[in-house]
Amino acid sequence: MSAKTFTPSLTMCLLLGAAWPAATAHAERDRASSCQASKKAKGKAGGRSARGGSKSKPAAAPAASDSDSESDTSDDLSGLDDVAPAKQPEPPVSKPRPSAPPVESPREPEPPDEPDDEEPASSPDAETSSTSDDAESAPPPESAAAEGESGPSVRIEAYAGAGITTRSVRMPSKDGVLEVAPGVTPAAEVGLRVLMRPNADFSFFANLVYQSALGFSVTEYPPLALEKEVRARSERVALEFAPRWRFGGGKQELAIPVGATVRTLWAEVHTSQTPSFSLVGPHARVELRLAFSDMLSLRFGPDLQYIMMVDKDLVTAGVSSQGVALGGDASVEAQVSEVWSFRVTYRESHALLAAARGTVSFQDVERYLTLRAVGSF
Repeated sequence: MSAKTFTPSLTMCLLLGAAWPAATAHAERDRASSCQASKKAKGKAGGRSARGGSKSKPAAAPAASDSDSESDTSDDLSGLDDVAPAKQPEPPVSKPRPSAPPVESPREPEPPDEPDDEEPASSPDAETSSTSDDAESAPPPESAAAEGESGPSVRIEAYAGAGITTRSVRMPSKDGVLEVAPGVTPAAEVGLRVLMRPNADFSFFANLVYQSALGFSVTEYPPLALEKEVRARSERVALEFAPRWRFGGGKQELAIPVGATVRTLWAEVHTSQTPSFSLVGPHARVELRLAFSDMLSLRFGPDLQYIMMVDKDLVTAGVSSQGVALGGDASVEAQVSEVWSFRVTYRESHALLAAARGTVSFQDVERYLTLRAVGSF
């Protein structure tokens, strides 16, 4: 290949390289045109490229002149300006896929705030709200049994009372039948009760009571003599121990005291006709308490005693050495304060001993009506 033939080809390549950026920018501007203009541009570009190919054949011949090469080069460059580059296919538009809900990553626990040395004063509203929150979050109140466990372990009730009493005795004697009925006399009583766990549903208590007639005297009518007054002592002592149960939140109580009772009648003059004796034996009773309110309550129950010891004078008079005593008591209590209360008490008991000889049996009836003042400690 000669130097003359090589020169026009090199020149055309340089011109093409310089004109290619401008053609690329022109193609980018035409990309936004309508589809119909693009098709016409493609047809025109196809015709120009066909003419350019036919003109390039003589350029390759060895006998071509320099003027012909330059004209061909200018025609090729002018044709490049009119040729629009082929439209590149647009990338497919993908439909947006539904994105998954965002997952929150676990947060690290924040360190607790350090308490300040000086806390700000809380407002009354804040104290009220905190108090109400504490009341709502507080556990429900417990049963009465749980409350009883938190109460005092021991309670002592000491009482003293005064009232009236009657005592009547009918028994056999060497002269036939002896009756002692002095009538109504003043009476006094004292007592002590010790309760273990008084507020619990199940508890125990011990009770000691002493009752006596004041100024007790008997009028005797001896044969072939004037009547005379004989002073005597009429007394009763009882010691008992009892389990106790509470029901209905403490409004009902049931106790079963068991113990021993001694009841006596002693004349000051032993040569008189008035008998002197003691009746001793164990007893059991039932005590039921009903509370109508915090201030008013009622106690009542029956009493049974087995008389197992009598004095020799009764046995000599023809009375059996064993017998029973049937009775009961009732009281109404008014609670005036946490410490003090008052009770109106009535008690009655009938002691019966069969006749060992003859048909006359032994009967001893005692009655007490007293007003007690009770102090709880």
